[in-house]
Amino acid sequence: MQWRYVWTAHKPLFVIPLLLWLLAVIAGTTSQQFSKEMTALVLYPALAFPMLGLMSQIGSSEQKELWITLPAAPWKAGALRPLLLSLLYAGLYAAVLRQYFDAAEVWAGFVSAMLYMQITAALVALFKHNAFGLCLALCYLFFGMFAGGSGQGPLYLLQWYRQKLGTTPEAFVTVQAAACASAAVLTAQLIRFRESFHLLKD
Repeated sequence: MQWRYVWTAHKPLFVIPLLLWLLAVIAGTTSQQFSKEMTALVLYPALAFPMLGLMSQIGSSEQKELWITLPAAPWKAGALRPLLLSLLYAGLYAAVLRQYFDAAEVWAGFVSAMLYMQITAALVALFKHNAFGLCLALCYLFFGMFAGGSGQGPLYLLQWYRQKLGTTPEAFVTVQAAACASAAVLTAQLIRFRESFHLLKD
């Protein structure tokens, strides 16, 4: 799966976060508080969209049977490309965070954004369905947001923005970085064994 094909076929999924990124930057010139809230509550969830574009063949219900039989390099499709895409978008996200948060919060937000994107990729690979992957990733994110990370332990994605009581923004960075790597490995393995293990069978 070539980058150019993915970009051409699913351009809106890659562009939406970039447009929101620009809006957050522009909004910061008039209202920093509004821009800060937009960055955390609107732009962050939208980071799942580029991963859906990248995993489009895997998550397409119309191409499911074709994808199962096509040859694919698991580590390239499931780990390397998602990690590179996560680095790019999480890096851009961190660039906005620098305007409103301190260094520890920015670093924690960067790692959290990467983990969120990797979770999305793993869920799409698991269910081989973009809608299921996106919905479950968003449910996980918003449950943590409204429950203050209750039940999510160190995998609470918004620790950098709304810390659990008695903890620091960067308290879970190491665990989340390890979880990010683990999710990439899991995605690669799900692609490797995609013919014998896949949910939501027709």
